[in-house]
Amino acid sequence: MPPAVYGARGDVEPVAAPAARLRALGAEVRVRAPPDEVFAEPLDRTGVPVAPFERPRRSPEAAPAASGPGRPWDHAPMGATGEHARLWVADGSPQVELLSARFQRFAFDRHSHEQLSVGVIEQGAEGLHMAGGKVVVPAGQLVIINPGQVHTGFAAEEAGWRYRMFYFDTAMVGELAREHLGARDVWFTETAVQDPGLFARLRSVHREQEGAADPLTAESLLLGALEAVLRRHARTGRAAAAGPGGARGGPDLARRVLHDRWTEPVTVAELSAAADMPRASLIAAFRRAYGLPPHAYLLRLRANRARRLLLEGRRPAEVAAAAGFADQAHLTRVCKRYFGVTPGAIRA
Repeated sequence: MPPAVYGARGDVEPVAAPAARLRALGAEVRVRAPPDEVFAEPLDRTGVPVAPFERPRRSPEAAPAASGPGRPWDHAPMGATGEHARLWVADGSPQVELLSARFQRFAFDRHSHEQLSVGVIEQGAEGLHMAGGKVVVPAGQLVIINPGQVHTGFAAEEAGWRYRMFYFDTAMVGELAREHLGARDVWFTETAVQDPGLFARLRSVHREQEGAADPLTAESLLLGALEAVLRRHARTGRAAAAGPGGARGGPDLARRVLHDRWTEPVTVAELSAAADMPRASLIAAFRRAYGLPPHAYLLRLRANRARRLLLEGRRPAEVAAAAGFADQAHLTRVCKRYFGVTPGAIRA
């Protein structure tokens, strides 16, 4: 389980909370075993706990009931349950990462994923700024983002949004696409997808991964879910709008330098020499090709590499040094901006 903060009201937030916020709840922060979990106990005015402390159980909110016939999502008010997020590797397959989160005020910076991102919006609505403009994905719809597609993420409603995401490795996607569609290269034209049947299936599969006891069943469910996504909504062949895979020339040469030297300091002059382009022209061309300027692309690259190391169980301080970050605090800020979780919550 990820590090968690248990608040005075019984809320569970699998992301780190500032001590000041806990004190505002009338709580004292104490560290107990295991050392990466922080518990907050409600105290009276004399500093004595008001009741014996008991670790909260998983909220039944994790499996909300359908709100009516033919409606597999929950339209009930979200309530003030606090923001929370958990990112982990599926027990059924190391090629699939999973995210379960609820955000209200938090917003993602411009970023992209190396994997195919497929999710279900359970409550509220998520907004995304993309190359084609603003997209709003309401509750009950799927969100599908191609690998390398630059986007943001924010609450499109005042109450925020709650969602579940699958991040499928591109090798896995290519393997299933070739088997079922006859082509490895696939892409998706729509970011917001209305497909109630597939929504219900993906939501169910994601929940099953939270407590998967049998790896064979867990992997079978993941493969079946991805196959359904590909069969129902994928297009075959390459598409320039789907990602940077088709970029060539100077920007591509500069990108290769960043991938080869992602842990090292890199200058614009070095990229310009590798691309054989003037510096200003290279930066503009790189942004057009990949949606981000070189420095932001390198930061995203380091963040993705750090995420993988954290999911392998390596400690945040070690990962910060290995991935080229200034220190652990820098890694924490980047993880929160790009993934919505702290390094501790990624170590699931």
